Amino acid sequence: RAKLSEPFGYVLKPFDDRDLHAAIEVALQRHRLERQLQDAEARYRALFERSLAGIFVATADGAVLECNAAFAATLGYESRDELLGLRLPDLMVEPDEWGRLVVGVKIVAVAANLELRLRRRDGAVIWALAGITRIGEDAALSIEGQIVDITERRRAEMATRARETLQAVASLARA
Repeated sequence: RAKLSEPFGYVLKPFDDRDLHAAIEVALQRHRLERQLQDAEARYRALFERSLAGIFVATADGAVLECNAAFAATLGYESRDELLGLRLPDLMVEPDEWGRLVVGVKIVAVAANLELRLRRRDGAVIWALAGITRIGEDAALSIEGQIVDITERRRAEMATRARETLQAVASLARA
């Protein structure tokens, strides 16, 4: 019964003041550490949930284990629960790219500033700036990452290039 109540400590009879004092100190310290851990977990969870970047955790084969609401929204899903279990390669315009990313992070552990094309739930293609990190090794390998939608930036860059190309052709035609 004592184990089920998860006590912070215990004292066996007969006990003296020193035993009681030591048990109380251990229990107080354990309680403080447990509280610190709970506070840290709450801060991490709040950061994860409020982040404007889409954050995900996936298996090496791409199955989504965890993600935040921003990740779901970026990909056109109403909730994060709809993405859990889906495979990231199936959300990529080039599904083979996932395998190359995993091989890369197995070697270097972290890959940043990757520009990926992803397919939203409605089929629309978006560009995302991504960073991924290897967590664990071999059978315990998972991938953590974040994405930011850069579709509008990419469109603006392509429009600028097209305008510059037209200006170059026009200046050649005038010459």
